[in-house]
Amino acid sequence: MSKITFFHCGDIHFDIPFTTLSNRPGLPGQRRQDIRDSFLTMIEQVRKEKPDFLFIAGDLFEHEYSNLRTMTWINERFCDIEETKVVMIAGNHDPEANNSFYKTMNWNSNVYYLGEESNRIYFEENNCEIFGIGFGPGYGQSIKLNDMVCETNRINVLLFHGDVDIDIGNRDYNAVSSNVLESKGFDYIALSHNHKFRDDYGKSRIIHNAGSLEALGFDEQGAHGFIKGVIDNKRLDTSFVSLGQSKYVNLKINVEDIADEVQLIELIKSKLSEQPLLYRIVLTGKKSIATVFDLNSIEKKLEEEVLFLRIKDETKIKKNYDDTLQTGGLRNSFIKKIKERMETDNEEEREILNLALIYGLQAIEEEKVETGIEGQI
Repeated sequence: MSKITFFHCGDIHFDIPFTTLSNRPGLPGQRRQDIRDSFLTMIEQVRKEKPDFLFIAGDLFEHEYSNLRTMTWINERFCDIEETKVVMIAGNHDPEANNSFYKTMNWNSNVYYLGEESNRIYFEENNCEIFGIGFGPGYGQSIKLNDMVCETNRINVLLFHGDVDIDIGNRDYNAVSSNVLESKGFDYIALSHNHKFRDDYGKSRIIHNAGSLEALGFDEQGAHGFIKGVIDNKRLDTSFVSLGQSKYVNLKINVEDIADEVQLIELIKSKLSEQPLLYRIVLTGKKSIATVFDLNSIEKKLEEEVLFLRIKDETKIKKNYDDTLQTGGLRNSFIKKIKERMETDNEEEREILNLALIYGLQAIEEEKVETGIEGQI
């Protein structure tokens, strides 16, 4: 009879630049600290509970941005949990290469890396063999599954960084089907690459994706953290531990009854939480062609209310504007020309036209333009 206990995580992305947040001074650094804090929380639980293994299934760090200081700090944290074996593979953000820290770092004695030189390791004291398929030179490394044979008298675990049951087209991130993975005889497959937690792959439910410790973008809704598990006499039992330090929130706000920016700002404020969150707000509904919102100005006025905020205008133009544009004049002629372009151009061009409408109306009515970037023109 064999039994192991483990923690499983991935997609930690130490030193990720958070370029989409770079216009808010200090926020990228704060988010990177959130990642460290979540990692420390997990390490502290490992230290207290002393599982046999900590599986890290790729993208531990950012190859292009991480430095020796970060890697030394990570290795010191592994020193804090010496009674637990840390087993790692590379991901597509920290691929195995000659200058990879996976190869050049003098890792602590409890740390094991599975890569090109050796993609499996057997721990006799646990009667457990661990296999690894990460990222190295080139793609399509899931072919290595063909050479992996599980001995039925052992506990067999696969660390895998790639796509499972996803139609990836020409972007081959070690794509493989759950049927193929399940057919190999593993007792647990520690998956990483997709940043959202999932434990519903395949039929046998042995494939688990831990997701990232922290949400890293607005498309990563839901809980983030790591997986705790036990394999006892071939029986698998797992639970998810939520850690996320901050949340990305997507809000859709209908502005059909909003007449001006003052009302819109008050409406947005009423939707915001008291917690420090990161917001992406999408404006929807129909509005008059003459109703324009300076999104940069609104974002600036709300920046003290939130950790981060971005607004996107996806409103449609009401169809009852023709009567109001029959009287002529420079203002109405300008609006009519912009309206005609908005109805035919793509989304990116419509955003540019929306700004042109704002600044054009300012120029016509006030003889000045407030761009919010260069002052008055």
